[in-house]
Amino acid sequence: MRQSVDHENPALPQLGTFVAQRRRTRSLTQSDLARVTGYSNTYVSHIEQGQQKRPSKDVLDQLSQALQLNPTDARHLYRLAGLSPAAPTAPSGGITRDDIDYVDMLSPHLAAILDSKWNVLHANTDYYRIYRGLETVGNVLYWFFLAPDSRRIMLEWEAEARLTIGWLRHLMVMHPGEYDEVLTKCSVSTQFRAYWSDQQVFEGRQTSQMLVRDLDHDVDLTLTAQVWPDPTRLNLQLYLGITGKAAPQ
Repeated sequence: MRQSVDHENPALPQLGTFVAQRRRTRSLTQSDLARVTGYSNTYVSHIEQGQQKRPSKDVLDQLSQALQLNPTDARHLYRLAGLSPAAPTAPSGGITRDDIDYVDMLSPHLAAILDSKWNVLHANTDYYRIYRGLETVGNVLYWFFLAPDSRRIMLEWEAEARLTIGWLRHLMVMHPGEYDEVLTKCSVSTQFRAYWSDQQVFEGRQTSQMLVRDLDHDVDLTLTAQVWPDPTRLNLQLYLGITGKAAPQ
């Protein structure tokens, strides 16, 4: 029997932790990274230990190249060092009767209005029918890790869960302090803590295709999933899952 591993509670995104994890991913020692970047072992160690939290842009450029960061990870690196301004706080704005009617009208496709923290403010019956248990949980991220049916419904559960966590990491740096409660609530999940420790970063969905299982009809579906932010109420976003043909078994 495989022994479970109890991961530590997730920590807030930190520059040093991110650099150390990406260095290990590249199978580099601190000495290797120091040699490639041209900085001392002590300086690299101070960055990873959090003693050097605001290195210069030149240092970050060298780290980004040495660690072969993709564009998303590179932007995340600079933001962690405070060299990329955080996005402005989204203005408040609730949903209207027109919003509700519009979402309901999109049936039989799956539609919902979410806030910036993935709370479901309103969804049509098709959305709640497919994502069983989400109406009770009320939050997409919590549903992934706290609702038993989520793993049966999301046919690519691990990839979707990792995407959502990487997106959360990105948002926590863009909007400091706004997502701490989300992190705390999700931390009760051992699986969440394990994925969080991987330090992955995503700025949104990488593909529009989403594979789900319709538990009511015992059939797999391919959805075209899109998320659009509201241009006038930046804390709201519309999720639309266009139902397509049954996914291959």
